[in-house]
Amino acid sequence: MKIAILGSGAVGGYYGARLARAGEDVTFIARGAHLAAIREHGLEIRSAALGDFVARARAEEDTSRVGHVDLVLFAVKTYDNATVLPLLKPMLGPSTVESRARSAARRTSRRHSKRPVSSSRPVRTGASCSAKRLAICRASPRV
Repeated sequence: MKIAILGSGAVGGYYGARLARAGEDVTFIARGAHLAAIREHGLEIRSAALGDFVARARAEEDTSRVGHVDLVLFAVKTYDNATVLPLLKPMLGPSTVESRARSAARRTSRRHSKRPVSSSRPVRTGASCSAKRLAICRASPRV
């Protein structure tokens, strides 16, 4: 499955890293220093439940370079929706599914896309990202 992670912070980075580790074709969408750090170091996950690991996957800033994907995991803070929603279009194919956090799905009109939308409950990962190495997500999923 070809998956794009739009919002590669603590939540998107954590789930994208897990999907990449499981063998899925994952592309992280990021910018600036975060993009450079993902490309150079990968995403390091530290988890008491899953163990520590580094996931290496493709990372892009320009969504038109990603192509059509099967799934877009939309893990962006709500206040960034207006800026980020136009970035979806180049990745959406005829069978692409978007998965958004519940708050984003509630605040985003279905008029933006005619694609199936999956809305999930708010996620508690206990994840945080290091300020020194922006792409390093240390995640400890809460049980």
